[in-house]
Amino acid sequence: MDDIRLIFLEPDGPVIGFGEVANGSVVCRHAAPDGSTVDIGLQRDGAWELRRYSPAQRLTRAVRVLPGARNDAGFPETLELTAYGDQTYKLVMTLVEAVQIEP
Repeated sequence: MDDIRLIFLEPDGPVIGFGEVANGSVVCRHAAPDGSTVDIGLQRDGAWELRRYSPAQRLTRAVRVLPGARNDAGFPETLELTAYGDQTYKLVMTLVEAVQIEP
């Protein structure tokens, strides 16, 4: 459930920093209550990435989201989660269909 929470929900904790990194990405860092941090980076091509670091500042999860030209609803076309540590794995999700619902 932590992976699902990381992918789909706003990070817990306040923003503690933001700025632009060498590759041109804009990054915002959140401090989580457990001492971990989550960086959210937006790249120039519209892709974005989440990176979760342990309290010891070791990368534990990375989520890369690629924009899609196939849909008008604004949903990403591909989402890739990589878990690091004792249980390393990768989860790749590809959008099959997106339909925008009018409010």
